[in-house]
Amino acid sequence: MKFFFRELKEQDIPQINEISKNIWEGEDYVPYIIDDWLNDEQSFNYGVFSDKEKTILIAFGRIKFLSESLYWLEGGRVRKDFQGKGIGTQMMEFSLNYCKKNDIGIIQYDTASTNEASVALAEKYGFQKKLSMYVLEASPKLNSLINTDSSDYKLVKKLDLETALSKYREILPEKQSEICIGWSYIPLRLKHLKSNEWRWISMNDGILHEISKKRKNHIEGTEKSEIWFITYGNVSSVEKLVKFAINDVKNREIINELDIFCEEKHLSSVKKLGFKFWEDTRVKVVLFEKNVK
Repeated sequence: MKFFFRELKEQDIPQINEISKNIWEGEDYVPYIIDDWLNDEQSFNYGVFSDKEKTILIAFGRIKFLSESLYWLEGGRVRKDFQGKGIGTQMMEFSLNYCKKNDIGIIQYDTASTNEASVALAEKYGFQKKLSMYVLEASPKLNSLINTDSSDYKLVKKLDLETALSKYREILPEKQSEICIGWSYIPLRLKHLKSNEWRWISMNDGILHEISKKRKNHIEGTEKSEIWFITYGNVSSVEKLVKFAINDVKNREIINELDIFCEEKHLSSVKKLGFKFWEDTRVKVVLFEKNVK
């Protein structure tokens, strides 16, 4: 089956939103940000079409320019009735060819470890696993979680962008050049850290990054508040930071979902605090990388 590619335009948004309705049970984030994507000059947004006139959109994706030598693949979506027809393979080949034409050295993307098709695609095209973080969820009833004060809380420090960057570099291995930001990764550089909706706290040799999101269900028309914790560093310090952050969130706002992204060494302590794997499945967010040159 032959498919046709071109750059996405504003006129494609209705079809993009229609495809997104069937992603993640109607909670896909793309409809929220598609306008920003199309207006972002540091990216190339492409569509896959079933007709030569390129009017019937069946899939789309995005190539983000993180630097002159590093591109990021994201936002790959396939219309439900076209899934399993090899479109993902053609999208990967299109993206690789685009990067080669622009003389890009490194390509990255991430996926859930349980997404067998995406992992297989990475392996087929020579991507290497670079980093991974476990994902766990908390009960929506936060009152059942930690609700005690601790004398250690006075050691918790709020960090600005520059201080957070310095703390990461102090805690992480010297060669680590990316950090997890939930279901994605970014280069460990100041220009990629955001001040809006992002908070950092630290204690000794541990750091916790909090990201707040509003997610709308495009089928039900409902909206929910979602918070992610991303932790790095010493196990004891991270456990205390998570306790502090839970209480802080409870006092600050009502949320519907709380997830934590952590290193393997943190699993035991975060489970004790009320976090668990989704449906008892160990899920990781895996960063893949390929040297194109």
